Amino acid sequence: MRLQQFFNKASKWCKGHYALNKEGKSIGLTSHYPTDEMDYLREIESMSLYGAVALFYAQYSDGRDQIVRRLKIAINRHTGKNLTIPAFNDDPQTTFEDIQKVIRFATALK
Repeated sequence: MRLQQFFNKASKWCKGHYALNKEGKSIGLTSHYPTDEMDYLREIESMSLYGAVALFYAQYSDGRDQIVRRLKIAINRHTGKNLTIPAFNDDPQTTFEDIQKVIRFATALK
């Protein structure tokens, strides 16, 4: 799963933005879409969980629908709350370890 590969260290994760560049500036996913994913990834220093989903899984694809469904289930089980992916990511109590646990749990779901 690409999410596990990307979020291999805490510095790759951010809150409050879809993505941040090396200067700490916000990079919007719709206003700054590159011609190719690798160009975009070279600019990114960190991403939110939702930003990574949006980048790695094509919009309106079965793959994105599936990972979003799995992440929502994992978030609900982890927190006991029915939170959206952005709300979970940006919650002041959410840690990088929480993000990793939710990704692992979502990956294990069928």
